[in-house]
Amino acid sequence: MRQIPSPIRFLGQALLWASTSLLVACPGPRSKQNGPAPAPAFPAKAAGCEDQIRRQMLDKSLNLQSIPELADQIAGANQAFQGNAIFTYKVTQGLQGSISDIAVLASGPDRFNGTDVEYTLGLPDKDVNAVFVLKIETLTIHGLPGQEKSAAQLTQNFNVSEECTLNLISTETEEYQGTSKVEYTAKTYFAEGAPSEGRDQFTVPPNSMFTGYMLGELPDLGTWPQVISDYSPGIGLLVGDVDKNADETKTAFGIPSVFQRVDTILKDGDNPLGTLKFGQDLKSGVRYMDLLGDTSWSLPLETWSGVRIGSDRSSSDRVKSELTSDYLYANWKIDLVAPKAPAYPHFSAYWSTQSTSAADSAGNVTLRLIENGDPSYKDEAVAADLASNDTIQTELPEVQAIVKTIISSTPDDRRQRIQKILDYLDSNFPYDYSMLNSGAIRSLSTAEALAAGKGVCQHFAVIFTALARAMKIPSRIVVGYLLSDSPGAHAWVEAEVEPGLWRVIEPQRKAGLTATHTRFYYPQARGWYLEDQRVGQGEYAAIYMAEVLTFKQVAP
Repeated sequence: MRQIPSPIRFLGQALLWASTSLLVACPGPRSKQNGPAPAPAFPAKAAGCEDQIRRQMLDKSLNLQSIPELADQIAGANQAFQGNAIFTYKVTQGLQGSISDIAVLASGPDRFNGTDVEYTLGLPDKDVNAVFVLKIETLTIHGLPGQEKSAAQLTQNFNVSEECTLNLISTETEEYQGTSKVEYTAKTYFAEGAPSEGRDQFTVPPNSMFTGYMLGELPDLGTWPQVISDYSPGIGLLVGDVDKNADETKTAFGIPSVFQRVDTILKDGDNPLGTLKFGQDLKSGVRYMDLLGDTSWSLPLETWSGVRIGSDRSSSDRVKSELTSDYLYANWKIDLVAPKAPAYPHFSAYWSTQSTSAADSAGNVTLRLIENGDPSYKDEAVAADLASNDTIQTELPEVQAIVKTIISSTPDDRRQRIQKILDYLDSNFPYDYSMLNSGAIRSLSTAEALAAGKGVCQHFAVIFTALARAMKIPSRIVVGYLLSDSPGAHAWVEAEVEPGLWRVIEPQRKAGLTATHTRFYYPQARGWYLEDQRVGQGEYAAIYMAEVLTFKQVAP
């Protein structure tokens, strides 16, 4: 009997991709009327590393790399992995490219104890780098059921070079301790820069199987409870109502299977996030998970030789574009196909809606959008727009020194001082292409970003916001998409240029105050989690999960 991996653990991964896609796809500086620069080219040779990495997985020569801070834990995890293992693997479509996973399950004699080792190889799709992830999870129940539980997880993220070498980007630890009341602690050690920490507490709902915390051996899906819950870092405790379904027949990788299936309606509090479908064929050992159209398969080792990793992939990106690469340079109209009208409260600063079609058979409407030539709106500033915290550090000595220089040379005029902030960033804070290309993007506080001396879109936004608020200029970070033939997640700012009047600003450009063309921007939400790293990403994840957006050209 095989151990069933937690389907909501897969969900946590998917939501983590969703909530951090902003950090992954931030585009570089733009030119040609503020249009996006071409994405960095993917080293084509890295695509050929797939077979080499698979061979290393089979002979168990790929282990967690030791780092000084976690030498003992990593040594113990690698030793556990070297024991008897059952190989399975699954294939899925990731947000930024095609993802192939190979999992190694090593179960101990006690069905409540075990080690779950998961390899993930991110293959190129469009213009993204290959990424390799190694995760080792240990699960333990101390004493009898209902007594103290604990779980620990080590994850390492690597960049794959053209020579197929793995370059360590970061090492992450996660620990859970408790029963109905659980304490969660996490720490990330980066190859460069200081580590980051996170803590949380949550209560597991009664009569709920906390699947991401304790993996039991389930003989079939008929034994599942009516409620499943799981904690997703940065989002919170997710609860799903289970709906058991009739058996269904599918063919995966040429293997016909009859699946028992359950559907779970997932919620973040009262916000529905979508439906998770999980199927299991007890006879063939094949399993699958479908989340919003992304299907992940897990197959037994017997099928290994006949299936190529990365085949049979699905594709259901949450944002799609039918725009040509140069369309927006000469056009200011687009058609948006979406389940509903945009919800961002200041959307009219970017686009006006010329027309809205009736809903189609899929429930989507088509909105004809026209760029707003004056990217501004009226709104009253609130205390949060001037807040200082551990992320937006207005009292930082380095910030105060920059502000003093700006104030001493500039009249008490918000527009002129905003322009000085943009001048400062343009002269002193270059775009970090190496961070983008390596996949090593991370959230930074104002102090960390200034110390790094370079960064990507969110770091420009953090520094701008800290400097503006330090001069009593209310400002907000916005998250959404930069539109092109291949839209990328992006962060920028809005600032109050005079009392009650706000303007859209691109902090990566010296002319970001006066020459920001909103036809390139699609705002989704205020980036509260970028303004304060203690804030969860549930709101952004809920928006992302609820919407599939398609951008189209308008016929002449």
